[in-house]
Amino acid sequence: MAWDLLVEELGPRLYRFFRARAFEDSLAADLVQDSLLRLYEKTEAGHFDSSRGDMVTFAFGIALNIQKETYRKEKKWQFDELEEHSHSHSSDPVESLALRKAISMLDEKERDVIQLLVDKDLQLDEIATLLDTPLNTVKRLRRTGRSRLFRTSY
Repeated sequence: MAWDLLVEELGPRLYRFFRARAFEDSLAADLVQDSLLRLYEKTEAGHFDSSRGDMVTFAFGIALNIQKETYRKEKKWQFDELEEHSHSHSSDPVESLALRKAISMLDEKERDVIQLLVDKDLQLDEIATLLDTPLNTVKRLRRTGRSRLFRTSY
């Protein structure tokens, strides 16, 4: 396979793909490299089947998966920043109001867990004890509440 030609053709297209999804220049470039590397590895491992589509389609499928993985990582960072931000008690009333509104729209149990995490800085086991709820249930409520707070469509 002529990888040089494929990279020359796909590189700019993948870059536009990631930039169109609001990724910054440097991150888009990194995601292009990740996509091309993963494309090479999967092709060499025999995962590409030309009877199911062409190489470009396969490459964009990989890029789409990388986009989703990156969004998930960013959501986790956003939640971590939310927890850090809440401890600093922002003086921005608009930001605080928007956050409170988003939290208030969660299901009651999810809202309770998120508020205890953010407002009271409690650990998950402490929340489980306080709410008289199994620890795994508290973990699930945190995960689903976090997901609902930072849901993005893609």
